[in-house]
Amino acid sequence: MPARYKNESLWYILAAAICLLARHYLLQQVGLTDYDSVRSWQIVQEIGQGNFKNVFHHASPGFYLFYVAFTPFFSGVYGFIYLNTAFNIGAVLLLIRFMHRHLGIPALESFLVGLLYGLSVFAVSTGRNFATESISMFLFMLMLERYYRRLLYHDAKAFLQLVVLLAISLTVNYKFLLLLPVAILLELIVRDALLKGKLLLQAALIMAVPFVVFTLLAIAVHLPFYIYTAAVFNIKNSSVPNPAQRVGYFNGDVFYYFKYIRDFELPLIVPALFLFPLLYRREIFKYRPVSQFNIYLYIFWVSYSFLAGMHLLLKAPRGLTFIYGLLYCIFYLVFKWIIPYRGFVVTMLLLELGYQAWKLEQVVYTYSGTSYDHVAQYLKQQGITKIATTASMGLVPYAAEKQIEVKAALTATELLALNKAGFEYVLLDDYYKAANIQSFRVLETQPILKSWSEPSLLSPLVYLDHAEFNNLTYDQLIQNQQKALQNPAQLRLIKIP
Repeated sequence: MPARYKNESLWYILAAAICLLARHYLLQQVGLTDYDSVRSWQIVQEIGQGNFKNVFHHASPGFYLFYVAFTPFFSGVYGFIYLNTAFNIGAVLLLIRFMHRHLGIPALESFLVGLLYGLSVFAVSTGRNFATESISMFLFMLMLERYYRRLLYHDAKAFLQLVVLLAISLTVNYKFLLLLPVAILLELIVRDALLKGKLLLQAALIMAVPFVVFTLLAIAVHLPFYIYTAAVFNIKNSSVPNPAQRVGYFNGDVFYYFKYIRDFELPLIVPALFLFPLLYRREIFKYRPVSQFNIYLYIFWVSYSFLAGMHLLLKAPRGLTFIYGLLYCIFYLVFKWIIPYRGFVVTMLLLELGYQAWKLEQVVYTYSGTSYDHVAQYLKQQGITKIATTASMGLVPYAAEKQIEVKAALTATELLALNKAGFEYVLLDDYYKAANIQSFRVLETQPILKSWSEPSLLSPLVYLDHAEFNNLTYDQLIQNQQKALQNPAQLRLIKIP
């Protein structure tokens, strides 16, 4: 192996090691507590036992069926978390390669910018859970490189590879559909006549494969044949309120993402987003023949068109899952343009890494603790074998180890139904406050049998993640989190009234 490639390999290994340490730190202390992660773990366990009832939950059968292959090897949640983490770190490494290969950024700077992304609050927090974001980050980075090759070289093979990746990705995360308008826009910009009848037919057949396979699976496991298609395209009545009384798919808080990036990612990304199209206007906006398509044009339209669309839809930090890496890349390009002195740029990147480490301590590690294991132990001691919770799934992995049945009620009506089904106790879990399910507030006046603090429920990320569920604004969510910090206990055991 030539010395240059050997040195580059060392950068990748070092980046992977640092990212793994950041995700592993205090992980054993907090475990798996967020709703989506625990639900995903629960569904994987169900499928491993032959129960396919929830295989199409969140339109993610590919995610569940991939991980179910590992159920014989993993007894708890941590094996699944670390496997998911591998995809998360893989996305970081692919970003480093993309910047080095297509932007010509030196290996050291590519490594440092990749680490800025890899040590960001979003990347680390998602790398410590078991939801679809990590594998989605990885698949997007693969698609990003393939699509650039298709546009740059008018490569039909790269286009079909992209379609295969998209077909796979849609079985993991239906939100990959949101990239289709971006692709249409780029095709209109390029207009190279590559997409003709035969190629489009091949693409359509590839895209149809998952729908055929999962339609047959649905029939085989006695579920409605259309369930996967309906789940992917989110076919439901958007006018019916959810438990948090949210309706529709839109959120008018247009500053949500700018505020999130300012407060929890890298603040300098915000001005960089405004400066990038100005500083690189010739590369982006100047008319050019199809043969002169360039990387700056590509990064601009992928990032900005997606960001513009997400400003209209329901909000959550995971809304920008696909493009966070590109936002860090844009920050570097702007910074390098303004101050073209390598030594200064490298020094500033190192300082920014220090900032990222401090932010991780403030936002992620400070809340890396849980009392759910103590709750499960107490329930076992008291002989309580079944318990309801107020919307939370955090107790589930710990209760499962002690053969305690846990059911999450999403409304007060569901809680009453569980009471009639033999559930005498409810864990009044402040998760309902993050979700903003107001119907559970009536339980606050009930006598408390036992209480515990729960650091994982106090993280601002828990509240911000639920903007998608409750449609509150960024400021309202942060205010709710600040109020939650004033409460000494977030978990309270009570009898269902």
